[in-house]
Amino acid sequence: MTKTPSQENVSLIVDNVRGFAGRHEIPIRPLTIFVGENSSGKTTAMAALSLVSERFKFPFLVDFNAPPFQMGGYETIATYRGGRAGREESFSLGYSFAGAEGASKELATFVDKHGEPLLTRWQSATADLSFSVATDYKDLTVDVQRAGHKPETFTMSIGGRDEDLRFLIWEAVRSSDKGRFLERANRLFRPQSPLRSVLSIAP
Repeated sequence: MTKTPSQENVSLIVDNVRGFAGRHEIPIRPLTIFVGENSSGKTTAMAALSLVSERFKFPFLVDFNAPPFQMGGYETIATYRGGRAGREESFSLGYSFAGAEGASKELATFVDKHGEPLLTRWQSATADLSFSVATDYKDLTVDVQRAGHKPETFTMSIGGRDEDLRFLIWEAVRSSDKGRFLERANRLFRPQSPLRSVLSIAP
């Protein structure tokens, strides 16, 4: 039985974004209505949905202040718990999808860089392939898990640089002494893998 669009399961993932403390998965359907009091998160949810829906921008070219939603800088996006807890050290946006063509999930994690959100981790998963690309400013790490295969991890030193993850990936691809790192990792991904499309976007 083929699923109709109304039978597809799509969820918006928000983690430590403004009033959404912790991880929340919000079901999204062809007709979705947000109802609540002022400052209950309606605009935040719509802004997050708009960001993750930008196929050619999420997660590497996210504009948190694109009209009509202007989310501001890191301090106005990351959840503030108050007191000693303070502001969260990171926040994440993403989505999950399950339909007739299979299931997939994508999640991007951002930290504070001089008051602006900096992408430091990207996770993507389908039924037969999952991977993450992350940086801790010292190393760039790719974790790959293919169905029926052992997990593989590739790590490359980046010398303490705190640039956007997209630039670090491109640096690895273009650098002759580091090219084997992502060349090997890229061979593991299917032609339609998200990483291949990202590598086609010049910074």
